[in-house]
Amino acid sequence: MKQRSGRRYTSKEIWGYHEDTASELKLARALKKAGVCFEREVPINRFIVDFLVDGWLVVEVDGWSHLTASRQLEDTKRQSELESWGFSVIRIPAMEISHRAGLKQWVNKIVKLSKQGPPGLNQTGFENIHLKQAVERVRR
Repeated sequence: MKQRSGRRYTSKEIWGYHEDTASELKLARALKKAGVCFEREVPINRFIVDFLVDGWLVVEVDGWSHLTASRQLEDTKRQSELESWGFSVIRIPAMEISHRAGLKQWVNKIVKLSKQGPPGLNQTGFENIHLKQAVERVRR
């Protein structure tokens, strides 16, 4: 970490990104192995999400820093905003994917959700093109 004026800066502040955690790397490898179509570190408006699956499903891996009350409040607001833009969001506690059984369970859940498609896709009158357009507007 770089230090300046008595304040320590993180790599995210200096370079505009954060370093992948072991949990994120493990999940990325497992999703790739399962054939899931995803992107990493995707900018969506003012947020950068850990994973974006099929252009609509946001997957966030939450480590220890997400256990504080203030961070949970921040995460709730962030999730609500992402959902208001048409994304679905799932949060995975990092400790749950640290072991094989937990990782497999979460990958299976992501695969299942991905196959179901975005919420409302099977409802009468819903056109997927509207979701795609909304997602592209927000991602700019």
